[in-house]
Amino acid sequence: ASVSVWTRELVVLVGIALLINFTSSGRGSLLILYITNRFHECTEGCISLIFTLLSLSFGVSSLLYLPVAIRVMGTERTMMVGLVFSSACLVCYCTATSLDLIFVTFILEVPALAIQSCLTALFTEAVPKDRVGFATGILTATRTFTQVVAPVFFCRDSY
Repeated sequence: ASVSVWTRELVVLVGIALLINFTSSGRGSLLILYITNRFHECTEGCISLIFTLLSLSFGVSSLLYLPVAIRVMGTERTMMVGLVFSSACLVCYCTATSLDLIFVTFILEVPALAIQSCLTALFTEAVPKDRVGFATGILTATRTFTQVVAPVFFCRDSY
């Protein structure tokens, strides 16, 4: 592939990565604030349980769901399914009437947590083999940038 073809594809992927990572970082920042404000009974133990469930969901996503999903649907479709499930999780969090429903929603997080792995795969597939480090470096830079900017942007009234 010529330089201009993979460069254009990489620019498009950077735009997609910025949007996905910005919303993901903002969502992560707001989730704990939202849950603790909506459910006053959610204290330190509850927050610990939330992070434990999120970590468990990530492990199941990475080790069980992702290999099967990519084999069956491919990387792009797996990422699209993850984006749909991510949206479904937001709806579930916003409409939950109890903490139990919040905890159950972490099951829906399993496909949603595959988005970042799929994004990494798309970045590495978009460039020649000798440019994979460059592509993953750009992705890491966009993730780092959004992880710094998004929480400040989304939670600016909380500081």
